Amino acid sequence: MLGLLIAGCGSADSGGDNDQVTIESGSLSKKEFIEKADAICRARVSEAHEEFEAFVERKKVATASSAEQAVLATEAIDTIIRPPLEKQISEIRDIGAPVGDEDQVAGILTAIQKALDEGQTDPTGIIGGSSFARSSTLAQKYGFAVCGSV
Repeated sequence: MLGLLIAGCGSADSGGDNDQVTIESGSLSKKEFIEKADAICRARVSEAHEEFEAFVERKKVATASSAEQAVLATEAIDTIIRPPLEKQISEIRDIGAPVGDEDQVAGILTAIQKALDEGQTDPTGIIGGSSFARSSTLAQKYGFAVCGSV
């Protein structure tokens, strides 16, 4: 279940209503950028996995009623899934995209931000993984091995 919750590569402060994430160019080659970003994704996904497992056990999610599970899903997204993904995107933005790839990387991050924002009102897409389908596809096409994969 958690793998589906974290099918994207991150999220961050998008800077407004249009959810457009921006990223400046950095000094890394595409290969170096992907290696650093994938390391960031790996760390944040690991962090979220650990926290989610503890949450499921602590909240007894498996035995909760459907109504309780809906509330718990929203709580998990807000307190466990969203924070590491937002940190992840911030860290990726901090390293900067390879020169010429800014729009492509911004598109990946923007798709993730939109998925998280939509999850605020409808957590089913995040729980089922479908909310991150676009960002995952874009990340994989770009060349990420960890970011954008389950």
